Amino acid sequence: MVLFPGPTKAETMRAMKRHRDQLVELLTNYGKIDMLCLDLALGLAPGRRKAKGECDSPIPQASRRLWTKSGNLDRMGEILREDAMKVLAIGAHPDDVEILCGGTLFRGKGKGDQVSICVLTDGSAGHKVIPPKELVKIRKREAEAAAKFLGAKLFWLGAKDEFLFDDEETRLKLAQVIRLAQPDLIISHSANDYHHDHQAGAKLAFSAGFIASLKHVKTGSPASNHGAYLYEMDTLTGIGFEPMEYVDISGSLANKLKMLSKHKSQVKWLKDHDGIDILEMVETQAKFRGYQAGVKYAEGFRLVQRWGSNPGKRVLP
Repeated sequence: MVLFPGPTKAETMRAMKRHRDQLVELLTNYGKIDMLCLDLALGLAPGRRKAKGECDSPIPQASRRLWTKSGNLDRMGEILREDAMKVLAIGAHPDDVEILCGGTLFRGKGKGDQVSICVLTDGSAGHKVIPPKELVKIRKREAEAAAKFLGAKLFWLGAKDEFLFDDEETRLKLAQVIRLAQPDLIISHSANDYHHDHQAGAKLAFSAGFIASLKHVKTGSPASNHGAYLYEMDTLTGIGFEPMEYVDISGSLANKLKMLSKHKSQVKWLKDHDGIDILEMVETQAKFRGYQAGVKYAEGFRLVQRWGSNPGKRVLP
């Protein structure tokens, strides 16, 4: 028997593989297999849409038992695999990605996305007491621990903190990362965020994302064979940022905060330097974006519209 949907789409896929060639009993709140497949194709969470053939009970209380053949499970699996993407989140500093799009990355991992994180600077300026060389080691370890918690690959670019520029050297380094990650979707900073490194990061994501596909721009790896959609993540506290799309992170906020907590030096630094509790601030921002989106917690994004790189359907989870 398979509980469908499972806690995550990835776990559902694993369950389906275990029962691939068998007659399978599904315990679900769906009345028909076709309705279940349709919601997967539309990317809808069960219970968000009331439709004929679907009952109202939440998944933990699911009581419908449906028998289906492996062909139907294969059909569901194809929908799940088509929905999964390669995602590259680019942050100027260690912890930026966690603060501004961590919940969305966990949502993506849940549906099978392959997630990579690129940290552009070494974080060497972010402390009052710890010397820069020692701080770089600490911040890299924290970034590695956070990426591991998410299940993401970490790319560490190592530019000097507070001196990030969209120059040729840095642009080529980031283009190389993009060629290695081969993302379908890039998430990076808003061009009008409060910090100059964040603004430079937005420019770098735009420029490096373009040149990564150019054969005559040499970086050590072959040119990417496709362009990636580019989305700006929210600004810190949402200043000057009007989201075009929202991602419901009500179910992933706890993991987002745990991931952010891996950056222990920064949690302390922000209290000492700015007098703020970054965990509380992040939850508050997610809450007011949630009010805007009609859910408990959300993250906001804007598509960077470019010729040839505008999706025909929603790509965010």
